[in-house]
Amino acid sequence: MQGVQHLKVILIAIHRTVHLSSAVMKLALTISLLQTLLLPSQGCAGHLSAMSSLSMLLTCWVEVKKQLQELSRRL
Repeated sequence: MQGVQHLKVILIAIHRTVHLSSAVMKLALTISLLQTLLLPSQGCAGHLSAMSSLSMLLTCWVEVKKQLQELSRRL
């Protein structure tokens, strides 16, 4: 029983981390969009590089969220 309680505490911590990560992702997306609008001299290469990095981060975040939901269902 103590093990289940410990897992629930870990799950709550993971939920909070995912929520914080979501806020960071939204901030990164906003910065990327502002950068695209305000710094057009950067060209396509800079924009694509930033969007590629953001896309990888977003993909990782979505996968973590799916795994967290699966873990929640098991508990």
